Amino acid sequence: MIDCQKVRQQINLYLDNEATPEINQFIQEHLTTCSSCRKLFAQEQHLEQKLVEIISKPGLDNDRLWDKAVNSITVSKSERPRIYNLRYIAPLASAALVMIVLGAFLLFQPSSTPVLLADAAQEHQLLINTPEPEEQLAVKTDSLETLAEYFSEQYKFNITGCECGMATCKCNIKGGRMCSLSKKPAVHILIDYQGVPISLFVLSSKDLTAFPDAQSHLKQCHKIYQAKVKDFNCAMVRLPDNILCAVSSVKPELLKELITDTEENIKRCKCGTEGR
Repeated sequence: MIDCQKVRQQINLYLDNEATPEINQFIQEHLTTCSSCRKLFAQEQHLEQKLVEIISKPGLDNDRLWDKAVNSITVSKSERPRIYNLRYIAPLASAALVMIVLGAFLLFQPSSTPVLLADAAQEHQLLINTPEPEEQLAVKTDSLETLAEYFSEQYKFNITGCECGMATCKCNIKGGRMCSLSKKPAVHILIDYQGVPISLFVLSSKDLTAFPDAQSHLKQCHKIYQAKVKDFNCAMVRLPDNILCAVSSVKPELLKELITDTEENIKRCKCGTEGR
């Protein structure tokens, strides 16, 4: 009788394959010798199968579903309360399912972070993770004018007018190289701020159409958009001829200062001061 009590306490775990190997062996051995427990096991197994079949059918709300389940399964009255207890779990189970589906939906939706910044952050990480980042630069100079001349002569790529706030935020230019962001050419300028590397990417403004999500954030000229990508702070801005993207682990305020256009350039901009 004691063995029967143990079996009946563990029978649901056994049916759900959640019992320990020792309990599984105990129940299996007991069922071979006890007809009463075998009958209970058969009833419970039949009950579980019926519930799965009924719950799988679409078009039933919770109340109708559980009423149908109870009325369609032939069990003793002592087992009915167990079914009705399960009935009250349905709303919680439904809510949990909704949360799981919603979470999966959000997880696999395209990131709200513009692709342009995501690509820039990845390129920045690749460079700073190399043993000697400065050795990867095509030209080493602390002059933006020299960089502008180099990329204009070598690649016909214009970065004139991208001085922005580099002088005011006391950053030191190390040099630059050409790179690709989503197959669009960009100048990658490496900057140092108190020992922390900053990457400034310069693209042609005509290539902004290749980044619809970034374009939606940069509808106004000179309006700065900031975001967090992985462990990096990012900022980008649209100028008359170029798009600037700054990536680093420095404070967001510094990146904003770095790419803020000067008053002189704003006055020359055909967009005027809109978005400032």
